[in-house]
Amino acid sequence: MTSIHSEDNVIKKNAFDVNDTGGDLWLKYKGTEGLAGSGKHIVLVAAEPEYRSEETMPMLAKILSKRHGFNCSVLFAIDPNTKLINPTVKDNIPGLDLLKTADLLILNIRFRELPEDQRKCLTDYFESGKPVIGIRTTTHGFRGPLSYAGASVFGPWGGHHGRHKYQGTRGVIVESQKTHPVNIGVKDIFGKTDVYATNLEKLEELKATHLVLGQVTETLEPDSGKAVTNAKDKQGRDKNDPMRPIVWTRKHKWKNGKESQILTSTIGASVDFVHEGARRIILNACYWLLDMEKHITADLDCSFVGEYTPTMYETLSKKEMWTEKKLKPSNFK
Repeated sequence: MTSIHSEDNVIKKNAFDVNDTGGDLWLKYKGTEGLAGSGKHIVLVAAEPEYRSEETMPMLAKILSKRHGFNCSVLFAIDPNTKLINPTVKDNIPGLDLLKTADLLILNIRFRELPEDQRKCLTDYFESGKPVIGIRTTTHGFRGPLSYAGASVFGPWGGHHGRHKYQGTRGVIVESQKTHPVNIGVKDIFGKTDVYATNLEKLEELKATHLVLGQVTETLEPDSGKAVTNAKDKQGRDKNDPMRPIVWTRKHKWKNGKESQILTSTIGASVDFVHEGARRIILNACYWLLDMEKHITADLDCSFVGEYTPTMYETLSKKEMWTEKKLKPSNFK
């Protein structure tokens, strides 16, 4: 027992080597020393073709590392032939072995069909009982053997509740959860992504705690985005009565009996994070999930590190579209 523990400590101590670039297949950000997050390792995964997670995850990693001291690794869906970022390649996310030393995993993925060695990295992490944050399409993040880590973990996805690309989302904090650590200091929540049609009954079965609700707005612009009225969903229910949750948390028990605290945010396109509220929710969640609640304050710094000019989301469904972009992880360093 002693030798195993010692070996784990050695691996932990030497795990974060900023000189290890993964051959330009992933990014690493060394945390600023002396800050609250020093010594903790967060792995962020961007692997979906629509909501520009390749822009979002490096931005969040910069804030977490520079402003708060967390060591961060950002992984991408990579075309093995071109070595370019390409989420249409569903079976390759290099660097997942870095999860061996991760304290927190943040996923922004959709329909991944990973090979056995990469699946094992994720399965081992999940079954360790460590926490996970799932953003937007992570509710339907996997196909194949890992599909169990979808709706039953992060919550169900029921299509678009708001009108896609026409109706936005204004976040409304649940009254009874205003003092929850994830909501401390959160004010400005608005997204150009629509509210998802989350199944309320299923979330109740999963014993999820709703933290933020999504008000469907008339437009994608925060200044003119009034709540829609007299608008019905496919079941004939008012779109804003009841409002659907867009941020929730729950505990998930894996097959081996270990439990992980899960936080899901279905607001989370790159353009949504222009608004401070979405960034603050993720930042607060990192502290809370890592049992560092005492460090959460209403003025916790979630300002951008450098310039952040996200592009509007759109589905790039063909491999050639991504090849033409010629994006490498280093483009977002």
